[in-house]
Amino acid sequence: MESTHSTNYRIPWLVTGIVLVTIPLSLSDTFVSMIRVWINSSNFTHCFLIFPASIFLIWERRERLSQMQPAASVSGLFPVVAAGLLWVLGTLANAAIIQNLAAVAFIPLTVWTVLGRRIATEIAFPLLYLFFMVPFGEFMIPRLMDFTADFTVAAVRFSGIPIYRDGLFLTIPNGSFKVVDACSGVRMLIASVAIGVLFAHVSFGSWNRRIIFLFATVFLAMVANGLRAYAVVLIGHFIGMDAAGDHILLGYIIFGILIVALLVVGSLFSDKRSDRALGFDTREPMSSP
Repeated sequence: MESTHSTNYRIPWLVTGIVLVTIPLSLSDTFVSMIRVWINSSNFTHCFLIFPASIFLIWERRERLSQMQPAASVSGLFPVVAAGLLWVLGTLANAAIIQNLAAVAFIPLTVWTVLGRRIATEIAFPLLYLFFMVPFGEFMIPRLMDFTADFTVAAVRFSGIPIYRDGLFLTIPNGSFKVVDACSGVRMLIASVAIGVLFAHVSFGSWNRRIIFLFATVFLAMVANGLRAYAVVLIGHFIGMDAAGDHILLGYIIFGILIVALLVVGSLFSDKRSDRALGFDTREPMSSP
């Protein structure tokens, strides 16, 4: 015969699962439009990996979670209502970003309300990491384009190659280039930050190291994109403008090198056991309530 404790443990999790399935069904237009952005914009293809990563991190905490008794929290209802109002406002204002943020917010708030603050705190990071599913950050494109142009001009001049800049148009003796949206590096920056946040959580227990690592991630992502643009100009100067036309592959190569370098260097300075970060906590197991 099944124990009362086991039943009391499973029912809240079952209710949570039902509610979490109901949320995307009820807000299907919002979630479908969000996924459509992931598909159509190369800036957000990494978003497909966010939900699986969050589920994996929660799954790795299953042993500790099994030792926690779910306890519904009435206080969680107020943020749920606030998220609902925010979603309505976003719908009325036709503001997709507000709708998306509110829709994703329902997930951690549901866990908090149904399972309780203690369990929500235990899996706070994977729940909050879900917000990286929201397509956000393209507002940075103009500033990143300016940075790319500034970096490229400075690097080319340092190399002794004459270059003239007129806004976002760069001219060398062999021909001209224009810094367009795809050259901004926003895709590299957003994806690097998403990966960097996950790695910092897994590898560092110190908030100081986490923050330093994230600043380094942002800096290196911007510099890496600047180096990509610089390399394109060098190819145009030494090989020919035709060879510099298609630089998408070059961008992927530099992005790959950036990510590998970040992970390798970050691992060298890790102050947190990866097994504990992923859920295999080496501390003594918690006593059952």
